[in-house]
Amino acid sequence: MSMVDGRRGWIAVTGLLVSGLSMLVFGFWAWLWPESFAAFTGFEVHTHYLHDAGVFQIGIGIALLLSLFVDDAVTVSLTAFVVASTLHTVNHGIDLHLGGDLASVYGLGAFSLVGAIALFARLVTLHRSEDHPPPRMRRRSESTPGHRQ
Repeated sequence: MSMVDGRRGWIAVTGLLVSGLSMLVFGFWAWLWPESFAAFTGFEVHTHYLHDAGVFQIGIGIALLLSLFVDDAVTVSLTAFVVASTLHTVNHGIDLHLGGDLASVYGLGAFSLVGAIALFARLVTLHRSEDHPPPRMRRRSESTPGHRQ
């Protein structure tokens, strides 16, 4: 029995909620208000790297929270990757005035596209598979995350 099954399931769910929400809060803070985030943490302001750190934290937060609702780990991972990678691509476009080049925007965008195609393919494959139904949202009355029937 794993920590998300049975009587101790609330421990894992609470951990996922607290961790996921904190990643989103600090991630959006670093991404949208890098000067404020740097002042709070005591780091020097390096706007582009704070933007990048923020979007990767957002991706981690998405993965943690999505795992509460979606049964398939590959779907959760690819979704978080596509979100983080796409925001990272946007950062490189927005921060061109700080350095870098347009080629990095296109290169990073290509990774996002590959992730999106992989996610789409995964969802189609799961939908067509009789052995593994597509990821679904759990109802409150169902078991906690990690429980397989």
